[in-house]
Amino acid sequence: MDNNFSSCHPKMAVGTSFWGTVIEVPYETLVTKLGKPHATYTPGEKVQYEWAFKDDQGRVATVYDWKEYDNPRPSEWHVGGHNRQATEAFKAWFQSL
Repeated sequence: MDNNFSSCHPKMAVGTSFWGTVIEVPYETLVTKLGKPHATYTPGEKVQYEWAFKDDQGRVATVYDWKEYDNPRPSEWHVGGHNRQATEAFKAWFQSL
């Protein structure tokens, strides 16, 4: 089964949550592979950078830093989704890039 994720509007990610899936790569590597963040937030927020994706099966996944308040270039990224299968599928797709 092919998992092909593509960018989607961050509003599609409403209701996603963290299921324990983490990606550990520098910020620059994430930007190289995924492009610029789809949303950025004010310093001091729980999330500074966020990307949203949807695959051809309709699964939505987000990638975001979590509570990296004073770190402008995080290297640990949470993967959110509507379920664990979505987050794991996204991580497998990301690692294949």
